[in-house]
Amino acid sequence: MKIQAVRLIISVFLPVVLSSEVLGQQHPSLEIIPDSSTVVVASGWNMISLPVIVSDNRVSALFPMAISRAFAYEYSYQQKAAMDEGTGYWLKFAAPETINISGTAFLNGSISLNSGWNMIGGISAPIAVNALATSPGGIITSKYFTYQNGTGYILSDTLKPGFAYWAKASRSGTLMETCWVPPSQALVSPADGLGLMSAPVLRWRRSACLTQYRLQIADDSLFQTLVTDTVVTDSFYHSTLRCGTPEYFWRVGVGMSPAMTVWSTTRKYQMQNQSLTQLTPPDKSGESLTPQFRWTTNCAGTYRLQLSLDSLLTTMVLDTLLTDTIYQPNPLDSAKDYWWRVGIEQGTQTTQWSPIRSFSATWRFIGLGQGSVSAMAADPLDSTIMYVATSGSIFKTTDAGITWQNLVQATSVLEIDVNPDNSQIIYAAMFGYGIIKSTDGGNSWSHADSGISFSTGPDGFVGPTNLAIDPMYPDTIYAGSEGNSVNATIYKSVNGGHTWFSLYRNGDSLLTNGVSAISVDPESTNIVYAGTDYGDILKTTDGGNSWQWIGLAGTTGGNDEITDILVGKDTSRTIYAGTWYGHGLYVSSDGGNTWMLRDSTVSLQHLSSVRWIVGSPFSHNIYTSASTTTGWGIYQLGNDNAWKKIGFNNAGWLDCMVNHNTLFIGWYGVYKYLR
Repeated sequence: MKIQAVRLIISVFLPVVLSSEVLGQQHPSLEIIPDSSTVVVASGWNMISLPVIVSDNRVSALFPMAISRAFAYEYSYQQKAAMDEGTGYWLKFAAPETINISGTAFLNGSISLNSGWNMIGGISAPIAVNALATSPGGIITSKYFTYQNGTGYILSDTLKPGFAYWAKASRSGTLMETCWVPPSQALVSPADGLGLMSAPVLRWRRSACLTQYRLQIADDSLFQTLVTDTVVTDSFYHSTLRCGTPEYFWRVGVGMSPAMTVWSTTRKYQMQNQSLTQLTPPDKSGESLTPQFRWTTNCAGTYRLQLSLDSLLTTMVLDTLLTDTIYQPNPLDSAKDYWWRVGIEQGTQTTQWSPIRSFSATWRFIGLGQGSVSAMAADPLDSTIMYVATSGSIFKTTDAGITWQNLVQATSVLEIDVNPDNSQIIYAAMFGYGIIKSTDGGNSWSHADSGISFSTGPDGFVGPTNLAIDPMYPDTIYAGSEGNSVNATIYKSVNGGHTWFSLYRNGDSLLTNGVSAISVDPESTNIVYAGTDYGDILKTTDGGNSWQWIGLAGTTGGNDEITDILVGKDTSRTIYAGTWYGHGLYVSSDGGNTWMLRDSTVSLQHLSSVRWIVGSPFSHNIYTSASTTTGWGIYQLGNDNAWKKIGFNNAGWLDCMVNHNTLFIGWYGVYKYLR
């Protein structure tokens, strides 16, 4: 009688109760609680399936309160005493009930199909019907239907755990429900057992029915010591190598809940070695009193930083544990030589010590840290007075940098010069905006550029970028103009900038590009040198009335800007010329007739791009800002004609000045050299 009742239900509801109103129902009485393997059934007949793999699949053990036997459909209804995964069953209950089913989740299933109608079950996770496949392909000729007590059959676009469904096949075959690939195929990379130098990106295959993955990384294959246990919504994860952990095991799982997770097979990867690289400050460098220590590792962990006043590390200034790879201590006490190293902390021991490096704390920050410095000048008569252009303004200090006064808003200031006889007179060249002048120590300013072409129009910036005051006759000033090649000019004023006249223009026989540097010989001021942004150097010996080309363009290969020219105070009247595009620094001891490359450093590197060159008015010290293969820095020329790095790593766009034999650097703020 019970079998006949079930047949009656099928014959009445399957072909008849399929109105659009019924098909639109989305709330069947049978449901799976996502966070458990709990089945909720309604009173009366229910179409159900097993949501998990169980150890005891007897109907009486699974559903002891059922009032009917279980019926499967295999061309006809068959009474079943036990239930199999992937098969659908009819089962009747006297009242609504919640049944807890303990078991193991399964995310893939292969169901045998008969020709005609089949009653099938789902897997342990919802899977869309468009993710299902058949073999042979395309043999499902119907929609998928489930049963709701009191309503009838409803159309389903997703097979849910615990539900059963009707589907019609045109012939016998197999229905594949594949939520995820088999565990042995789930992980993609890295390959099992791979040795790595850096933390890998772990990748696995996506699930067709679930959007969250549980990733576990452990120190052991049993996953008892977890390094990572997290939920990921994508199919990759950027891992981290821990210092002191040479071997890692990992797996990925999917499921409706932690208790129902299906895990991939386990893979492992190994860290080949742990190392400390790219340490700064570099060995034998010059640093400020607030140096910044940096290093790079291929693992994450705890580091021990030691700083000492001696190379044996017996007079410790600092000995601390850190979890970051960057550290800036409080200001050091004084300008001294320091030695330091960093190691990886493992338990109670420190291993993998870096080599001991040294540096000289030779720079002190004295102010103006709000923007990059573009120009600097010192009062030649009073060492406590300095002028600095930064952040669109010109600032002044009268107390050696303790306080700063904003003098004037000025845009694109590329050079500041102070009259050597009357330090109340100051000039500032602004690219594209002309030259301004103060006669009262910077309290007031006015334009002093009559006769000079400058603009910021559609043709780009045109105007003076560099100035040079005749130290013997300071009312005589030279200016070089860059910008487009048509307006490049060498200018001269003999009345303190009141009026200017052109000495040499682009289009004349020698000047074919913008003037990028200009310098007056301090002992014979009728001799002036001008560099161009194509690598030429021009020279006049009569105050600019006539000019001659003295080289460098052919030496550097052309198309290389001359960034700065300095005439030294030594008896040989050495001329220094810096280039920008990697050709280094050149010197001439015969007035520019011949040039030789002088780019070697004490560390056997070579200067490449040069930003500026300055010399002390009271000594023979020569300084430059230049790059090498390891970055930018400030260098001092030694008696052996080799350049020694004295500080400021990776700081290319710097300006500088020598104030009464003391070097000052402008970067993001002003720094004083303490040696």
